This record gives sequence, C-alpha cells and structure tokens, in this order.
Amino acid sequence: MEISGLPSSSVGALAWINTAGRVRVDVVHDVFNKAGLGKCLPRREKRAIALKIALKAYLIETYGKKDARSMRAYPLDRRVLGYEVRRKVDGTEQNDHPYVCTIKADDKTGDAWVSYAGTLGPQSECDRINRLYRDRVLWYCPTTVGSLIKRAITEHFNGTSLKGNGGLYFLPGQYVFSYRALAMGLERSPTNPDSELVMTLGTFDVRDNPGVARDAIASLRAEIRAATEEINSDLVGAHEMTEKGIENRKTRLNTLLNMARDYADLFGTSLDDMKTMLESTGTALAMAELAEISG
Repeated sequence: MEISGLPSSSVGALAWINTAGRVRVDVVHDVFNKAGLGKCLPRREKRAIALKIALKAYLIETYGKKDARSMRAYPLDRRVLGYEVRRKVDGTEQNDHPYVCTIKADDKTGDAWVSYAGTLGPQSECDRINRLYRDRVLWYCPTTVGSLIKRAITEHFNGTSLKGNGGLYFLPGQYVFSYRALAMGLERSPTNPDSELVMTLGTFDVRDNPGVARDAIASLRAEIRAATEEINSDLVGAHEMTEKGIENRKTRLNTLLNMARDYADLFGTSLDDMKTMLESTGTALAMAELAEISG
C-alpha cells in the first residue's frame, strides 16, 4: 500500500482509497475473516441472481438499452441454471412474447453461454455472457469493495468520515495497523496478483492538526445525533422491532459510545453531552426490550 507520512507521531491517521478497483471475492472473504471482520461481508450471492444480473448487462450490450427494456427473463426448470428471454410486443387484441434467446450457466465450471432454440450461439456472444457472469461470480466490483472497507473503518476501527460524501476517514492511532493489514491483504501482491485496489494511509500527530480534530469531532457528533434520533424514532413502534433488530441497535450505540470515549481522550475534549445522549437512548431501548419480553 502507499503510506503518506504526515507529521511525526502516529496517534492519528487519515485513510482513503487511492484507486478503487476490483478484488476477487475469495480474497476479500479470506482477508476479512482472518481480520475478524466477517460481519462486514455480504451473504454470498446466489449464482441464479448473478446470472440474471449478467444477463441484463448482456442484453443491453447486445440490443441497446431501449430494446432490452422490452425483454423479460423467465427461469428454466429448477434443475437448470438458466433463463429464457422473451420480448414483450404490445398488440391491439393481446400482447405477444416472441422468443429471443436462452442463457445458461454450469454451476460446477462457472461458465455461461447463449443458445437459440437449443443451438449454441456464436462464440463471440458466448464469450461475452461468460465474461459478464464470471465477473459477477468471481469478483467484487470497486463500489462493493469500497463499501466493505467503509464498514470495516466505521464499525470496527472507530473511524469517522471527514467529508460529507465519504472517501476520507480519520482513524484513532490504535487502528493504524489493522487498516494496514487490511490493505496488505486486499492490494496486489504475489498471492493476489490481479487486484486493482490501492489503499492509502497517512499518520500524524493530532496535536499539530487542530483542523483534523475539529472535523473528526464534528463528524462523530453528527453520527451520534443521527443514530440516536433514528433509534428514538424506531422506539415509537418498538413492538414491531425484531430481537435481531434490537441487538443491532444496541451494538451501534455501544460502538458510538466507545468512539466518544476514545475521541474525548485522544483530542483532550469533552463529549459528555454525546455520551449522555447515547446512554439515554440505550436505556430507552433496554426498557423497550424488557417490555417486549414481558408482553
């Protein structure tokens, strides 16, 4: 990874993605699980869903957006991984749905192809759908990779965004090595030769950067207000919250409370009002949980 050294001590850091790029699904899962970040990962996408998404991209590439919008994909027999594509044609008496093509994939080999009424399509067309399908199955796109890294930073590394639209994050110093380890696993290396991702980290002394301190604290305050307002709003309909939903909210409050304590110590400032806000919301959530159990 690229490491930009800001002034002296590494008690704080700025982290960002220098180059957004694809990373293999297996690599991402291995790196995140080894780092104890498995909860950040999405459920593995079903191959039928991956094939349908690839199919839509294939139809747009082949027929154009306007024509592709008139086409519908219908799943084949459940024993077969594939779809039949038909075009909807509006009629004066009844609509017609002429056959367009069939897209199939082999669940074992990971290959996909196009056929027409049982006859294999041209190699160029098969190559195109195969590329789109394998890209979906084997790789996480740059957007997904970025969102997973963001989750790791904000939910596990006590980081907060320094920009309204994200992209630049502040990390307390104790998480610098965690971020570097994540980068080393996800970036290109002899064991991961085709990764397209570049992550960057700059360490610095927070005492020499009051502007960063100001922005980090302001961001954390905004996060805490948004979270507590959302949870308090949810409590109005607490009887509808699931057990897992309550647990997720408790985890979120605890994470933010730990961040408030860390940031207060790190920057030598008081965040007592934010701590009180979080603790009050946590108490209300606990009472709602108790009422649900009692009911």
